Amino acid sequence: MDSSFEEISSDDMNQLKRPVRDFRRHLKVYTRTGDKGMTSNFSGQRLPKTSPVFYALGNVDELSSSIGVCRSHLSEASDLANRYDFQLMYVQSRLQDLMSCLAFAPDAKNRKKFNPAYAVKLEQWIDEMDNDLTPLHKFILPGGTKLSASLHLARAICRRSERSLIELYSEQSLQTEGQYLNRLSDYLFTFGRFSCLLCDVEESSYLPDDAEFNS
Repeated sequence: MDSSFEEISSDDMNQLKRPVRDFRRHLKVYTRTGDKGMTSNFSGQRLPKTSPVFYALGNVDELSSSIGVCRSHLSEASDLANRYDFQLMYVQSRLQDLMSCLAFAPDAKNRKKFNPAYAVKLEQWIDEMDNDLTPLHKFILPGGTKLSASLHLARAICRRSERSLIELYSEQSLQTEGQYLNRLSDYLFTFGRFSCLLCDVEESSYLPDDAEFNS
């Protein structure tokens, strides 16, 4: 187990939840510059809001929002909720970094590089949860609990986000971003299963076409 994430202190949680007051002071929610269907990326290029880059940004933004819904359902899981809430907040923060990468033109010199170590962190969390899960013998159906269902929904949005990245840039230029989203969908799938274990609820699994209801 990764000791750096084994115990989450209240100071760690407060640090993540602290509002960024400087941004609140200087930035307004509305600018009126996008009222005619055009907007700017971080490189200053004016582009239609229908450009593929903004579809990709919108998909990743939707993914982060769906993970926020997952976090709202965590309280039903167990007394370990704080630890997994930290994981999901960490993921949302990395998605914010990913959106920052996408918001620059691909050839921009000041475009941040997305750290491949983020995907490794997800693999560690997947392995920790997977150690407690029974092997898969049937297709899993989204459901079980609100938390599990919301994690599976986030997984589906994550797959769409990954596809929109692949359409946007060549494979080489988004290798680490695409790898992260690919691994994140695995994490969300595993967490969806693991959350049923935390809640002591049986997973929903595929029914054959001759299945019948047993009261």
